[in-house]
Formats: sequence, structure tokens, C-alpha cells
Amino acid sequence: MAVRSDPPNTVGFFVSSSVRLQAVRPFSPPPTVSAPNPQVSFVQLVRDTCFGPRSAGLRFMLLAAIDKGKATWDTSTTEVLLKECMEQIYRKNRQGTSFSKTGWNNIHSAFNAKTGKSYERKQLKNRLDSLRKDWRTWVDLNKETGVGWDPINNTVVATNEWWEKKKLENPQYEKFRYQGLKFAHELNTIFKGVIASGEDMLAPSLTQPQTQEDDEENVYRVDTDLLEG
Repeated sequence: MAVRSDPPNTVGFFVSSSVRLQAVRPFSPPPTVSAPNPQVSFVQLVRDTCFGPRSAGLRFMLLAAIDKGKATWDTSTTEVLLKECMEQIYRKNRQGTSFSKTGWNNIHSAFNAKTGKSYERKQLKNRLDSLRKDWRTWVDLNKETGVGWDPINNTVVATNEWWEKKKLENPQYEKFRYQGLKFAHELNTIFKGVIASGEDMLAPSLTQPQTQEDDEENVYRVDTDLLEG
């Protein structure tokens, strides 16, 4: 009589001869992400991100965005802006105390082309506003009588006591103590519509165009109170 024997007790997986047994990798938990270090400043984070390896493209975009976001002005760029404004006045693209839409388009495109900047029109207007304030201060200072004139530095000659008194009236007078207003002729023409015709006399400019209507947002308008002084 045949005796039945059970197969041996084995450990593992039963597989056919045509299938290979794959080793199972041990389970690994996902890597943990450390929380941002509160001691790392924003400046440090930007520096590590933008000035680390393979960051040339990002650095270029960042610098371009900064350049576009904030306008910087020096004597050269200011001179270009004023020359373009003067050019549009001579071409009769100013409507009374305002530049027309065509005038502003010409100023904007010519300025960026000549300076290599990419400034927006609003930034050019803001610069003119700043120059207008300096011009107004300069005009008020030159209304004073009983003082001398320095033809080399183009400014008022007076005693220290006189200057200290004027500083109390307007601290902005101090900027013209040793050097007069730069681009005085251009600023007079742009903001007052006059040209110099003598040491103490101003005559109306012959280039004033007839007043026309245009879009309000596209013109630069000089404050009317500046034209009354």
C-alpha cells in the first residue's frame, strides 16, 4: 500500500518556472521637507536664488524688472528729456500749457531710443513734475532784490545771514546757494512758455501753438498757478 506524503513546508512565493521572483525593496518613508529657517532674511533668500549656480537667466530678468520699475535720472538723461520736450514745442505739438498726444508719443519714443531706456510715459511725467518744483523754487528765489549775481555759477550772491534767513522761508533755496538752476532756458520755455530776451526781462515765446483739445491722460499740463507768477 502506497503511503501519501505531504509536500515539504516551504517559505516564500510559489511561482511558475517561467516567472522570476523579484526582490522587494524595503519600504522607505518620503523625505521630510524642513521648514524655512526664520533666521534667513529675504535679502539672503533672493541672493541665494538669483546669484547661485545656473541663475544667469533669472538674474537678468530680475535686474530688468528693477530697471523697468524705477527710473534713475542724471544730467545726461534729463538733458535728453528736455531737448525732446523743446523739439515738440518747436514742432507745435504743445497745446497751450500741455503736450498733445502726438507730442507725448514723440517724446516717449525718442527718449527711450536715444537713452536705451525702457521708461514708461508716467516716469517721464514724474521727472518733469520734479523739475517743475525746482524751477518754481528758482523763480521765487530770483524775485529777491538787493542781492548780487554770480555769472560763473549762475546764482544769487548774498551774505550768509541772508541765505540763512531764506532757508527758514524755504529749505529748498539752499540747493541754489552755490550753483544755479540747470537747464534754466529749457525749463523756462517748457513751464512758462517764455524765452529769455534780456537779463531781467522775459518775452512770450514765438513758438506757442494754438490751443487744441486732446485726451486728458495723454497730456502734460503745467499748473496754472505757475503761469501767474
